[in-house]
Amino acid sequence: MARAGLLVLAVAACAGAVNAEERGRAIALSTDGGFARLVVAYRQEVKTAPELVGGVLAIPMPRAAAVPVDQLQRRLAGYVRAAERDREALRLTLAPGVTANVMAAGEKLFVDLLPQSWIGLPPSLPPSVIDALARKAGQRSRAIVQARPSVPVAPPVAPVAITPSMPKSIAPAPVTAEVVHENDSPAILLPFATPTNVALFRLGDALWLVLDTRSAIDISALGRDSSRRLRDAELVDLAGGRALRIPLRQGESAEIAARGTGLVLAIGETTATSRVLLLDRQLTRDGLASAFVLLTGAGRALRLHDPGSGEEIIAVTAALPARGLPREQSFIDFRLLQSSHGLALVPRADDLSIEIMADGIAITRPGGLRLTGDGTVASIPPDTQIYGALSWQVDRAARFRQREAELTAALAVAASDEQRAARLALARFYLANGLGAEAKGILDAASEQEATRDPAIFKLRGLALLLLGRPGEAADELAGLAGSSEATLIRSAALADAGRFAEAREAYRAGASALATLPALLQRMVRMAMLHAAIELDQVDEANVLLHALESREPPGTIEPHLAVLAARVAGRLGRAVDAEKFLSIAERSRDEAAAAEARLRRVELAMAANQLDRVRAAERLRALVQSWRGDATEVAARRLLEKIQAAEAPSRSSAVNRPLREAAAIP
Repeated sequence: MARAGLLVLAVAACAGAVNAEERGRAIALSTDGGFARLVVAYRQEVKTAPELVGGVLAIPMPRAAAVPVDQLQRRLAGYVRAAERDREALRLTLAPGVTANVMAAGEKLFVDLLPQSWIGLPPSLPPSVIDALARKAGQRSRAIVQARPSVPVAPPVAPVAITPSMPKSIAPAPVTAEVVHENDSPAILLPFATPTNVALFRLGDALWLVLDTRSAIDISALGRDSSRRLRDAELVDLAGGRALRIPLRQGESAEIAARGTGLVLAIGETTATSRVLLLDRQLTRDGLASAFVLLTGAGRALRLHDPGSGEEIIAVTAALPARGLPREQSFIDFRLLQSSHGLALVPRADDLSIEIMADGIAITRPGGLRLTGDGTVASIPPDTQIYGALSWQVDRAARFRQREAELTAALAVAASDEQRAARLALARFYLANGLGAEAKGILDAASEQEATRDPAIFKLRGLALLLLGRPGEAADELAGLAGSSEATLIRSAALADAGRFAEAREAYRAGASALATLPALLQRMVRMAMLHAAIELDQVDEANVLLHALESREPPGTIEPHLAVLAARVAGRLGRAVDAEKFLSIAERSRDEAAAAEARLRRVELAMAANQLDRVRAAERLRALVQSWRGDATEVAARRLLEKIQAAEAPSRSSAVNRPLREAAAIP
């Protein structure tokens, strides 16, 4: 951990005031590297996990520890809204878009606060900590006991038919699912007779609720849901359990809670209330690398197949309350999915095994998990991502001239087999800083073979064309990359900007599962384009969901002018004239001339729709607009509306002129 930006907050512990295990010695805070890291040191191995409830992260702290909260809050500005200290914990109210990644390492607890712009895998542990863990591996009480049988992750063996010599066991009582509505959102009530272990996670556009039960479940009530949001739910039989697969709309989430011995699954724009699971990288007694997830009350590992992604998933159920992983984590041997409760794992090795232990889940292989050079369990970014690499964030945070000079020099001296990587790095640097022309120039200088066959160049050049205001060319450039979700998303934005709204909507649906992997700026660009498309296609509900997703990521109390114009159009479609007026006024008063011009156009449209502006005055305002603002889609739309008004006025003017002539001809 770098010294720059490091603040060490001493924690005083009164002897005998608390248990030795709870008595912390120090908190270290670093804000280097584009994220904030809190390190809490305890007297003994960490056995308690922070809780994340309603956006508040509660970090267990010894009661006698004196923490300078005001100083901590100042240093975490931008990451937290407030910091409070009570008798049990340090409570941090996270800023919008900030997520927490927690790792336990022996007697230390590492809490990383990652901004919305963070792309890629969470930060790893410092090498010194990893070395210390390796030295203590033989003494760890939770190390995997090799003699203990493990649960292999492999397809189930076909059962052998035998004649039972015992009376047949009584089948579990069937369960009938009920639909209830709480806080204007649908919820599913599963009234189990006994507490049931579950896992809850989302993959793509589908929510999976995995149930550790053999009870028959009747979900016919979901097909009669008055909100129509649960009608496409399906029940999937698993080997040893059941699962509900429920399609979700964009922006929706879910949370699970106990109700008596039963369960309630709430769906909608919910606030996650899961505790954060701890992932610990450790060694077995034989020196083999393994991963350990601290999850008391873990149930069974159940295998399922996701039809949307085609992936085989291992879901580990657990007793409530909800505990999950806030971010997806990818390793060479397996991938951990983001979960609201329990664990969802995609194996990448055939011999991966999972052992359910009293205090958690051990993941290993007969020869140990594969490691990186610094001794950590090897993690990898998705190899198909070009836009979502961590270098995007680094390029935006770096000093522009210095970083540009470094990358340009690297390309100039690169050997023939290194030129491609150097070229892509420089082009991506320009794109991360909004310089489409410079990026396109670098990409156009590639060899003919690279320029016509390299998917990475197609992806970057397509984005460059979009930034240059050439959406039609961008859509064509990306058309041959249907197998890449991130390229499909950028193409959806290009199609929307080109006015091909129906095609844009279909492309967005095809790539929506990868939206979270894009850098924050590209996520916003895609959502803005899809909001525009939804408005033009008169998909008001869809537009409203996208608008809420965008507004939640705006700084508190502010809204970007172009988003304000789109918000006004949505408000107008929903009949909220006061809100529409407010948003248009924000755009008109802004320094963004393009947004102000479009706001003037939309004000005319809304006023005419409400019969508050006649055609004559509307035409006068539109003529003034096209004379003062030219050269973009706003001018085109204003001229089309003006032509429409003039066409409607022409018959009435013709009638007014011809009426006296007809009357004169009728006089004898």
